[in-house]
Amino acid sequence: MEAYNQYFLGGSALMSEILPKIQRLKKQTKQNVYRDNANARRLIANAKVFGVPLKELERRDSNGIPTVVLECCRFIEEKGLELEGIFRISGDQNDVVSLKNAIDSGKSLDQCEPKDPHTVAALLKLYLRELPEPLLTTSRFESFVKAVAKEDEEEKALLENLKQVVETLPKSSYRTLEHLLLFTNRVDAKSAVNRMTSRNLATCLSPNLLYLKDKDKDSASSTSTKALEDASRSTRAIELLIAHAPTVFPNPPAVVASLPFPSPAELLGNLICALNTSSSSSSSCTGTLSPNVSPPGRRSGEDGRTPDEEEE
Repeated sequence: MEAYNQYFLGGSALMSEILPKIQRLKKQTKQNVYRDNANARRLIANAKVFGVPLKELERRDSNGIPTVVLECCRFIEEKGLELEGIFRISGDQNDVVSLKNAIDSGKSLDQCEPKDPHTVAALLKLYLRELPEPLLTTSRFESFVKAVAKEDEEEKALLENLKQVVETLPKSSYRTLEHLLLFTNRVDAKSAVNRMTSRNLATCLSPNLLYLKDKDKDSASSTSTKALEDASRSTRAIELLIAHAPTVFPNPPAVVASLPFPSPAELLGNLICALNTSSSSSSSCTGTLSPNVSPPGRRSGEDGRTPDEEEE
């Protein structure tokens, strides 16, 4: 009888010691879940991609290149590299708008399951056009135009002029331009099939890469003659950069493939499921992400450019 008494007294003392720890752990778990819920809601609010400054997207994307650019280039390379008129023929505008809205809600291009490379090419041009500042930046517009202004100058000299301006770009613009031009160079390599030479590609892409927004045009650049000259030289600049992209960017860093990452809505669902299962015996949630999968972290120094090269 004494043994039983000691046994229960010992168990009671042990429970008295453990119970406060269990209560603290339960409280901490709920606080963490509520905090992560709030973070997930902030992610949903910040899921917008189109019209967002490159530097903001750079903080989200592990490669320093907007994911939408990587995904569009990869899709076209896999399914549209030899498609005649790629970037010239317009895709279905309703599909373009639907893809844009889906991506702005947090979905990836792969999750949208697009079918037509022309539509994806149009989506990429739309993304570039809706950047708050042109990819090659407003402040460097005149420098790019002047770099190719001397029509009698040798192509090698013009290219060197352009390369010097490219090297002054902010890191986010530089990395994105590097990936885009090396990709379009591969499109140009298939021009015997797709009919898209570097000149044709530049005609389609320069209005989305190198231009002045209306608010940035002065009275001189607004004249019809100056505007036509600038448009012609912008196209020439992009043509040379596409045709000689491997020379301009001789050592591009490897683009790290991102792990599959759920949309913000899926994240929120996972967190709610975690809250519900924390108080039950079940530990699994149908359709949720494995706890071992997490968004890839930023890789530093892989582009070979120093932090002081990035503009404020």
